[in-house]
Amino acid sequence: MSSKNKKFNASAVVYPEPEMIPFEIAKHGDIRMDPYYWMKDRKNPKVVQYLNAENKVTESFLKSQKQVVDSVFEELKKRTAEDDSTVPVKKRNYLYWSEVLKGKEHTVYYRKLADSKKAKVEVLINENELAKGHVYFATTGPKISPDENILSYAADTQGRRFYTHYFKDLKTGKLLPQKIENITSNLVWAEDSETVFYVRQDPDSLRAHQVFRYHVPTAKSELIYEEKDTEYSVGVSKSLHGKYIYLSCYHLQTVETRFLLASKPQDSFQIFRPRKAGIKDDLTDSAEGFYLHTNEGDKNYQIFSFPFADFKKKKAWKKIPKKNVNVYIQGLEALKDHLVVFETHLGLDQVQVIQTSTMKSRYLKFEDESYVVESGISGDYDQSAFRISYMSQRIPERTIEVDLKTLDQKTLKEDPVPFFNSDHYKTARIMVTARDGKKVPVSLVMKKDYSTKKPGPLMVYGYGSYGYSMKPWFGLTAISLVDRGFVYAIAHIRGGSELGRDWYDQGRMKNKMNTFYDFIDVTEELIKLGYGDQKNIFAQGGSAGGLLVGAVANLRPNLYKGIIAEVPFVDVITTMMDDTIPLTTFEYEEWGNPNIKAQYKWMKQDSPYDNIREVNYPSFYIRSGFHDSQVQYWEPSKWAAKLRDFNKSKSLILLHTNMEAGHGGASGRYKRLKESAEEVAFLMWLTGQ
Repeated sequence: MSSKNKKFNASAVVYPEPEMIPFEIAKHGDIRMDPYYWMKDRKNPKVVQYLNAENKVTESFLKSQKQVVDSVFEELKKRTAEDDSTVPVKKRNYLYWSEVLKGKEHTVYYRKLADSKKAKVEVLINENELAKGHVYFATTGPKISPDENILSYAADTQGRRFYTHYFKDLKTGKLLPQKIENITSNLVWAEDSETVFYVRQDPDSLRAHQVFRYHVPTAKSELIYEEKDTEYSVGVSKSLHGKYIYLSCYHLQTVETRFLLASKPQDSFQIFRPRKAGIKDDLTDSAEGFYLHTNEGDKNYQIFSFPFADFKKKKAWKKIPKKNVNVYIQGLEALKDHLVVFETHLGLDQVQVIQTSTMKSRYLKFEDESYVVESGISGDYDQSAFRISYMSQRIPERTIEVDLKTLDQKTLKEDPVPFFNSDHYKTARIMVTARDGKKVPVSLVMKKDYSTKKPGPLMVYGYGSYGYSMKPWFGLTAISLVDRGFVYAIAHIRGGSELGRDWYDQGRMKNKMNTFYDFIDVTEELIKLGYGDQKNIFAQGGSAGGLLVGAVANLRPNLYKGIIAEVPFVDVITTMMDDTIPLTTFEYEEWGNPNIKAQYKWMKQDSPYDNIREVNYPSFYIRSGFHDSQVQYWEPSKWAAKLRDFNKSKSLILLHTNMEAGHGGASGRYKRLKESAEEVAFLMWLTGQ
């Protein structure tokens, strides 16, 4: 447990006073003034000076809370297994696994021959060695050639998601001289074990727009596809069966798929069918033919199967019927003689197993009231058992093996969490009625003896964008808060896909305000039900979840005592008006296109930066990354400065910019734990603990 926080006088803080330079932004006859627009110039020395000055203020606060930060960090560290490894996966002739070692920040990847108990263990990649000399370091892990003699791995040393791909000869253990620089992490091998396909992004917009074929022995690279439409990006992938390589041209609402025989990498990609607005096609293969996962004809997706040669003959497509029309199909994995379908129903994950020869369908059974199930399927196509990942807010991740014949479940591993007992906690799942009558699911974790008659602090976490479902995952930081009397709630608000495609559509574009109202309504209902003391209510969100908490702070500033916003997307219109900023045009169908007057109007209503007003704002802890490629550092920087300009209360508004990281924050497990400890200390200070 943490020690008592030292007092810190927020009203005595001397914040940096960034220069205010009038800048007019006009659109559709509407004029917005942005005095901090100049912060966009990362080459301006004044920008770095300002960010460093902000960091000093945050560091001063954290120094005053050092005893708490250190205590929470040690607690999180104790609950993080110093040595841990994954369960080996068989792929062709080898078993592959990874581990983290005591005192080390990064991962080591291994393999050994599967048919020999005395086989030598090979070190494929030691990230700890590769990370030396780099403040930030992240890799994709190994990608093994089909003949198992060469591996590729990609490394990012800045956090901006520009990778260098390296190739290693596994016979000699030495790196090859060939490397591909400044590309995405997306790369797949062809069956000849000499050819790879990779994706390059535009250096300015960061849109993944080009696919190249690369011959490793000769280092010859050839552009084979370029996506001209700036609202689309591209990616390459390969199924478990591995017969084909897929090239996807994707948009938030549309996906067009091409395919190429992995055994004939010099051929051209064939188009499955031309893109059609709003239709998302995901193609995969088995020994018998293709499977198509599509939203055509069913907004919650359906599955078709058909022979390879008949992909253009729609009459030959065989629909695999749903057991329930309201089921939302997240995705599928094709195995020998079986199809494993991952679904959600009423916000809960479920797994359907279909025997393809008989089309007999069965479902896995789970005991918990609220949980997360995700695919853990990898390795060989002809496996007799498949793996899933299972967890809940009180149960650490379990790797479970499911027998394809009997559906018997065997836990192969539960992530070790020392000094933790899941029996000391309880979870709950409730439905909150929003102001328009919609039922919003909420997942909760708390101490087992928590009583709603004596409410304590409440943390409400949300996201609500892009159709991403925020599931009831296990989190060490959440448990640390619960240990300190908090109830930790995940609000499954509109904008995600927890309740299907409609749930997403009702929280995007002109319906975006539903996302914010849902979050507020959930918070108020949890207070009424005794899950939170109204004087100690907190909110947290990151990236698009930062837009959520920023908007909520404007709508109901008196509802929350403190807000944690991580890499927050808060300057909606200015960002979406600038098509040189990464990923802008790609996201028009999520937020709107500001060049269209009606859409500009609703976007202005959503934008946290544009709706700051003179009110008593809560305290904020805002995190940012200077090299963030998703949400540029200047958004949280400008937001923090403007919040202070209008804030009428004496609350604390902190901004911390990691000058060495990007969207994902610090690299290295202990560095991430330290960031979590700092956030917990901020909350403890606010609650007076």
